[in-house]
Amino acid sequence: MLMCWEHEHLVNIADAVAAAWGPPGAVATLVVPADASWMEAGDAVAAPARVGPKAVAQEVVADVAKALRSGEPAVILLGGGATRRRGLMAASRAANTTGSKLLCETFPASLERGAGLPSVDRLGYLAEFTLAQLAGARHLVLVDAVAPVSFFAYPDLPGYLVPDGCEVHVLMAAGAASAVGLDRDAGAVANAVQRAPAATFVQGELAHLPWEAGSFDLVVCYDVLQYLSA
Repeated sequence: MLMCWEHEHLVNIADAVAAAWGPPGAVATLVVPADASWMEAGDAVAAPARVGPKAVAQEVVADVAKALRSGEPAVILLGGGATRRRGLMAASRAANTTGSKLLCETFPASLERGAGLPSVDRLGYLAEFTLAQLAGARHLVLVDAVAPVSFFAYPDLPGYLVPDGCEVHVLMAAGAASAVGLDRDAGAVANAVQRAPAATFVQGELAHLPWEAGSFDLVVCYDVLQYLSA
């Protein structure tokens, strides 16, 4: 008797592939039964449709263009899909036209290289290197990237590495159509709103989130554990 995999298993595999593709692209882990090594696959399942990022609102583009043309020191930080040919070429043109500095994430998922492509410096791994790269910047434009934070805690060095007085502009949130920040401290929320007016920030408690389950595709936390009770 020939045994075949259930259709549900194949659907789960397709869902895992779609989750890995994103947006946002991420690692998707699928645990399958051991008999996957010898059983027939059964009926084919249609490949999931690739979903691209949503278009950026015109008012956001206008805000970023105004910042880059202001004559004040500006940095464009690339991440995610922006480090492929199309994103690199567009960002390079914008940087060359406005005199902005062009950087990419420290560990980009894929940084396309080759003849005719612009050379892009990576954000420094150590906090002091990143601070030196961003020193004096008045505008930081994020393109499929997040504002830089330190990988580790260092004495006398900040964890949030965006310079004081530097306004953060989110042209395209990292792998998402929008970004939302949460902090329990009202002062921290007010400071974040001033630094990144294009994003949304909410004062609240991690133990009592003001959103329903499944509201977000990706959650990133830092400097949180010391505020949680055992």
